[in-house]
Order: sequence, then C-alpha cells, then structure tokens
Amino acid sequence: MRQPPLHVACAKTVSEDAEETELRLGTSASAAAKLWKSAALASFGVAIPRVRKLVSVYWDTPDLRLRDRGLALRVRRIDAGGWIQTLKADSADVDTRREYEGPLPDGQPDLQVARACGWSGDASVIAVEQNLRPIFSTRIVRTARDVRFDDGTVAEVALDRGAITLERRRRAPRERVLEIEIELTTGRASRLYELAYRLVAELPSTRLLLASKSARGYRLLTGSPIPARRAHDVEIPRRSSAAMIGYRAFAESLAHVQGNVERVQRTADAEGVHQMRVGVRRLRVAAGIGRKAGLSALSNPIVDELRWVWNLLGNSRDADVFATETWPQIKREAPDAAASTVGFEANVATLRKTTQRELRRALASRRFQFIMLSLGWIATLQREALAACPRKPGPKHLARQVLSRRAKRIVDIDINHLTDERRHRLRIDTKKLRYLAEFLAPLYGRRETGRYLQRLAAVQTTLGGLNDLTAIKHWVEIAAATLPARERRLVARTCSDYAVERAPVLARQLADAWRKLGRTPPFWI
Repeated sequence: MRQPPLHVACAKTVSEDAEETELRLGTSASAAAKLWKSAALASFGVAIPRVRKLVSVYWDTPDLRLRDRGLALRVRRIDAGGWIQTLKADSADVDTRREYEGPLPDGQPDLQVARACGWSGDASVIAVEQNLRPIFSTRIVRTARDVRFDDGTVAEVALDRGAITLERRRRAPRERVLEIEIELTTGRASRLYELAYRLVAELPSTRLLLASKSARGYRLLTGSPIPARRAHDVEIPRRSSAAMIGYRAFAESLAHVQGNVERVQRTADAEGVHQMRVGVRRLRVAAGIGRKAGLSALSNPIVDELRWVWNLLGNSRDADVFATETWPQIKREAPDAAASTVGFEANVATLRKTTQRELRRALASRRFQFIMLSLGWIATLQREALAACPRKPGPKHLARQVLSRRAKRIVDIDINHLTDERRHRLRIDTKKLRYLAEFLAPLYGRRETGRYLQRLAAVQTTLGGLNDLTAIKHWVEIAAATLPARERRLVARTCSDYAVERAPVLARQLADAWRKLGRTPPFWI
C-alpha cells in the first residue's frame, strides 16, 4: 500500500460539505438538443457553459466487496489534468450520498486519501485495497452551466454524453449515457426538484433516472439488474426529534420504492413488485408520522396518485401470487386435475403478463415521473423544515400516541367470526401497525420490540394466506371465463376443494398467532 500524502487537499471534508445531492434525468437526443434553450432554464439565471472531458475508472474487489458495503470508488481524470479520487457512500437522506474526494498523484486509488478527507471506513475495507481492480469506466463529455435561483440557491446543470464500458475485456459490452445531472452547489435541495419537474414537463422522453452511473456499471458487469430492495431499519440519530423520525421514515420508504423501480421495469420478478408495493404502503404510514410531528402532509392529489400506483402494483402482485404460489400448490394437491387444466394455466400466465405489461407501461409514463419527483420534493421540503419544527411532542410520546391509536383498531376482535371483508380490513390494519412499529422500534430496546414485532408478523402472514384463498374465486372467474364448460367446472371444483380444505388449517394458525399476540405486552406502553 502506498503511503498517504502528508497533506491532502480534500474537495469534501467531514462536514455537511461531504454530501453530494443530485438528480439525474435520462433523456433523448432530440430533448438534449433543446435543453439549453428550454423555458425551464430560461426562468433562472444561467451562466456560460463549461465543456469538459471526464474519464472515470471505477474500482472494486473481484467479489465486489465495496459495492456490497454501499460504496463506490472512482478515480477520474478531467481533460488532461490531474487525477481525483472520489469515494461515495450511501446516505439516509433522499438523493444524497456522502462523498470524500481528494487528489491522487496518478490513476491508482488510495483509500487512505478518503480517510484523510473524513471517511471513517473500518479496517476491513481498508484491508481489501491490495485486491482492488478496475472493473468499468465511463468516458463522458460534459457540458455544464451554473444555475442561480431567486433565493440564492446555486446548482450545476450538466448534459452528459458518453458510455459505460467494462474494463479489461475484448469486445466489452457498453451502455450509452445521455443524461442531465442537476447537482446542488449551495442552498436548498428542494429547488432541484422544481427545476427537474419543469424539465420533465417540457422536454419529451425525459424521465427521472434512479440508477447512478456506478449502479448501471455494476449492472453491466454482473449481467443482471440490481436485486430487489428490501426495507431497511430507520436510522435515528441520538436525541432525535419526532419530526426527524417522521422524515427519516419517509425517506427510507421512498428509497424502498425507488430501489425496486428498475427491477420491476426490467424483469418479470415477483419479489421486485412485492417490495415496491410494500414500500408504497410504508410511505403512506411514514407520512402519517411526519404529519403528527408537524411536517407537511401528503396532499390529496398525491394520495390519489399513490393509490393509482398501488392498484397497479396490487394487480400485478395478485397475479404473481396466484400464478407462482397458489395455483402450483393446488396442482400439487390435485395431480389428477392438473393435466386437464392446461387452458386455464395458459390463461393465468397470459393475465400475469398483461398485468406486468400494464405496470411497466405505467412506470415509464410521464405521470409516474411526476409522482416520484413530487415525493422526492416533499422529502427534501421535510428535511429543510426540520429545524423549524416544534420539539414537542417528544419522540416516545409521539410513538405511544400513534401506536396506541393504531393498535385500537385490532383489539377486541372476535377472530373466529370474521367476514371476508372484515378480515381483509384487519389484514390492512395489522400491516399498518407493523410498519409503524418497525419505524419507531429503534426508540426502544431490541428485547422489548423483537417479540412483539415477530408475533405481529405471524398474524399478518396468516391473514395474508387467508386473503389468498379468498382471491382464488376471482382468478377462477376471469381466467376460466373463456374455457370450455367441462374445463371451467373442473377448475372451479378443484380450486374450491383446495380452499375448503386449506381454510380451517389457516384459521387455526390465525387463532394461535392471535392468542400469542394478545399475550404480548405492547413495547410502547
């Protein structure tokens, strides 16, 4: 390992300046040609353009250990100048990453430079430096202009043209880059969304780009889209206010949604759809925490738009569950009927593909771009408002208030005598309570929260199984409608027999899970 320089002139230091906040917009050649003459940019003060050639090489270990730790290591040369190393790390804030940047004498990375610039990486990461290899590169021609907003906010708007290429491979695959980057220089991050919203509205084929160049490079390297993004624990700083918890919950839920968009668009993966749908539900629950803590609430139009996304995700998710879980289980338990229901199975597969196609079309629409930009805009407004939010109620007082109110919806219920509609409502209430409890659990000890959350999850899972049984009738009606009468009757009888046999088993499991939950003291009391 090379010795670090005695003095490193860091572009970013261990302060708020060590943050990079930017939005990326994918665009087309025709839209890019109109960028600098757009009405959106004409609304602000725009400086003269700067044109630079950027050659960036990304480094990682052969087993991609940096990526797995949420890090991206880049060495860049600008025009014919010197080398700059940038280490980027994930952040809990929306569209923001921690960035540690300093000069290098040559194109070889040195993690000690990042440490000198404020990165507090652990020794295990430093130890992999000897195994670092160049894995992909970007060659970009960047035309950039500074934009000044009326409140003094300054951002750099850049049009990037170029490609991402794998290193050390003959005939390596390439991914074309044509995108607009809007990066905050100083001031309010919410103004970036204002500008991005106007550009998407004005320039055809311009859309919010959720994957960074490094993420796209890794996708090119591995040959597969990023894995489905699951829910993460909410990072709650010490001595947090209730408003901070509300913001962090909202930001994490938005990242949960954003992290699955590309996977849903590019694959027929059921898990991506499921996780994105969970993210939308968590987003609405998180917004409720923020509203109680004094942050701005979701407007009715945004709630309606989220309901549109939710319904599309729900249709696709229900088709996935029936096609990949429920129907295969029915066939296993009725093998004699399986060979005579080929037409039904083909119809189910067609319906699943139809819901997937409708969902992908919606995610590519300008309507969805506006939804995601609006949610990001709200998150940054919440972050900017944190300092002005009242300190009361305190976080634990708020937790007791909102959790007790939500829990009242599921107490004193006779679990053995529920209609399908009431059981469906109970399932939704249980989900909302679970997401709310998960957001607020970091305020309490793991011993206090672990058992309650585990037993609440068991109730939710069993209610989900019963809901899947109820959905069978719906799928039989729509997927068997065009079949010959004989096959239609066989499908209906086979599915009905399965539901009749399975329902008592799940009902007993629910009663047992419900009894255990009732015996578990809520951790917030």
